[in-house]
Amino acid sequence: MILADIKTSSGLVQFFLTGAGLGWLFISLGDKFNTEKYIIVFKTGKFNQRVASVITNNVRAICYSNFKCDICGALTAFFDLISVPNKFRDFNFAEGELLLVNKPYRWTSFDVVGKIRNSLKPLKLKVGHAGTLDPLATGLLLICTGKLTKQIDTYQASEKEYTGTMILGATTPSYDMETEVGQTFDIGNITTEQILANCAQFTGDIQQYPPAHSAVKINGERLYEKARRGEEVEQRARFVSISEFELTRIALPEIDFRVVCSKGTYIRSLVHDFGRTLGNGAYLSKLCRTRSGEFKVEDAYEVMELVNYIRERKATVAESGA
Repeated sequence: MILADIKTSSGLVQFFLTGAGLGWLFISLGDKFNTEKYIIVFKTGKFNQRVASVITNNVRAICYSNFKCDICGALTAFFDLISVPNKFRDFNFAEGELLLVNKPYRWTSFDVVGKIRNSLKPLKLKVGHAGTLDPLATGLLLICTGKLTKQIDTYQASEKEYTGTMILGATTPSYDMETEVGQTFDIGNITTEQILANCAQFTGDIQQYPPAHSAVKINGERLYEKARRGEEVEQRARFVSISEFELTRIALPEIDFRVVCSKGTYIRSLVHDFGRTLGNGAYLSKLCRTRSGEFKVEDAYEVMELVNYIRERKATVAESGA
């Protein structure tokens, strides 16, 4: 029997119930969904929490609570259908997958790798990322699994795009908000014209020094390990390429910017040098990686969205005996 016809922005969805009480629930998706029927099993009259989120190619059906047999007139009170991008599919993690993930604020890049690796257990697969993001940064992190981890260096070498915010008039030892402000400067005499003119020297091939609080290794030890012990850090210059650097908002002391750069560019150092060349100081307060090569952050998974999907797929396979 048909329990309900629900119109969504993508088309008509019909709910069917067969058998006595709560048995098998079919979600019949119209032609606009371009996918097959999916079946949810409800056990002993109660909602099976293991399939609380049912994801098809284009639609997610979320049940917000258990329901009883007298649901015919109240189905929509428990279910919400959300049209989602066609990014969920059957993965082959062993052969290799490139996963686009939006790294959360204060997560390390390794935190993301670890969360995804743990979700794949008991499979023992290689999982790695193609380009570290600082804990205080957000945005696109490329994750490789299985055989595709051999291509990490290729992905890591691609051009990057970032958006961010700097604070003019102060500096910190880490060049960002990881450490407290160490010096302050008067910005009263700095004009918008001076700030805009300062951008020109930060395009093309430039030399920069990685921050003392960075993951760069010298003699087998990362710089931030020495910096956190209060030891003097040897900073070695490197050449990087900046193809675009534009200021998108000036509301002192905040300055928003967008930058397109080569692998190995430290945006924290770029911001620090920007303040220094103004005869002042600056540190990074916000950073988001918006693109890596051809891949964009708007196409990325949220970490827990991806992890939950992997777990649900494993549960579905286990229950089906596959």
